[in-house]
Parts: sequence; C-alpha cells; structure tokens
Amino acid sequence: MEKKAEEIKIDLADFRVGVDNVIFSVDINKNKLLVLLIEEKQSSSIQSWSLPSTLVQQGESLEEAAQRILAEKIKVENLYLEQLYTFGGVDRQWQESPKNIAKCYLSVSYFALVRYEEAEITKDIKRANWVTLDSLPTLTFDHDRIVEYGHRRLKSKVEKPVKELEGLPPCINSMPTPSLPLKINL
Repeated sequence: MEKKAEEIKIDLADFRVGVDNVIFSVDINKNKLLVLLIEEKQSSSIQSWSLPSTLVQQGESLEEAAQRILAEKIKVENLYLEQLYTFGGVDRQWQESPKNIAKCYLSVSYFALVRYEEAEITKDIKRANWVTLDSLPTLTFDHDRIVEYGHRRLKSKVEKPVKELEGLPPCINSMPTPSLPLKINL
C-alpha cells in the first residue's frame, strides 16, 4: 500500500549557518604560537572567551563571511585562510536574540595564519587578545575543539611544504596540541 505524498511529514532542521575563525600567529621573539580570542561579557560578573564568529548574512558566501569577520577584528595585509571543518552537533546553539535561543548553529570553521608583527587588532573590538596556545582559557561553545582541530591542521601544513607557510618558526610543530576536554580523533 502506497502512502500519499501529503501523508508523509518530514521534520527539517531549523538552524543558522555561521563562521568561526581560528586565527593563528607566531610571536617570533618568544617563539610562541598565538590564537586571537574575543572576550564576551555575558553579565557584569561573567566573562567568557570565544573565537571571532559571525552568522552568514543573506547573499554572502561562507568565505566572504570569514573574510568579513577577519576584517572586523584585525587589520592585516598578508594572511593565509583555509576552510577547516564543519561543526554541526545538535547541541550547538547561537544566542542571536531571545526569540532564537533554541536555533541550532551550524559552524563552518576557517583557520587563518597572520604575521604577528603585521596584525593590528581593530579599535572597534572591545576586548580581543592574542593568547598563547599553551595558556588558553576555557572557551565558549565548542571553540576549544575548533582550536584543537585548527592546530592539528596547521601542524600538518608545516610538515608538508606549503608556499604560503614558508619560513615559519619551529614552535608551530614543536608545541604539543593543547590537552582539551574534547579530543578529535583524526
């Protein structure tokens, strides 16, 4: 017996698409790998740190959104940008507004590599900071997983010569991947 088309009901996911950028740099003087974090004040007493993130706007490609969030956070001429991974667990939520708190947030992550001495944090950012990879604070959402995944990708790029990454200091490859609560098996 065949079901009629109108009898079949499929519940489609209700989600937003966003971009999370893990922006790496190297402090050559200290031989330290850095990541750019944004401080978010949830209330007057609660602070949290996250990666630079944005929702994709109508008519905007994923890469355009990644470039936009980079331009909003730092001024830099030369950078390496690559799509990293898509994070889409059903438990990911974006608090865009009180009406949309329960919307699932699909994140297409990118990683960027910029020259520390050339990267200037824009004045519009209330609180952004370069943090060494070995002293990361607890990050919001699953941004710790994104940093870990990005670091592994960056290490693999250094192991295989990539023109854009020539001349990087050895700290990228010698620094252990941070020990985070959520491990990604590659």
